[in-house]
Amino acid sequence: MPTSRHARAAALRLAVAAFFLPAAACDGGAEGSSAAPPAAPPAVAAPVDPERARAAAELLRQAGASEIPAKVDLLRRYVALYDDLPEATLAHLQLCLYLRMDDRTQGSLEPAFAAVRTFADRKPRAPEVSEAFRQLAQILASAPESDFRTRVFDAWEGWLEAREQANDLPPEILLFEIARAKELRKRWSEAEATLDAALATASPPPGARIEA
Repeated sequence: MPTSRHARAAALRLAVAAFFLPAAACDGGAEGSSAAPPAAPPAVAAPVDPERARAAAELLRQAGASEIPAKVDLLRRYVALYDDLPEATLAHLQLCLYLRMDDRTQGSLEPAFAAVRTFADRKPRAPEVSEAFRQLAQILASAPESDFRTRVFDAWEGWLEAREQANDLPPEILLFEIARAKELRKRWSEAEATLDAALATASPPPGARIEA
């Protein structure tokens, strides 16, 4: 069955979405191209004290049941106290997203950007970092050029470049995220070239005939 470039791009977009969900399973072991060297295995987590684990789970439950701004405060507390636990990745991502809706910021995206940068510093290999950057960049995509807009996009692309050098994300996922960053930045020709590279990297369905 013929597979058009647009159909493959749509399929890759769905694959990227599936890769990022659920957020709590960021280290789910997705594999990259067979030609790429394997990523380093994840470190074995130290045993967690049961009482501490229960306290962390209860704090995350409270955050989930709360409204903004209490939700934001509880998520801040969680990442401050339990950043070593696997669920901290989800907590960081949620904090980045909900900070955009916190009225205490008075419409400023600076607190959300600061949270995204903290997320990137603490969890540099978590693919959800790119999702956090992307959510912020989508808001700024149609905004006029500004120092803040430039800083957000530069930070996102810098993180993506670091992941490319470290080779710790599947290449087609990484290239698609790079293409999204360039597209949202309105660098159309660069986005198109990067998307073509992502499509070339991703394996087509068995027996598919690729059409331009």
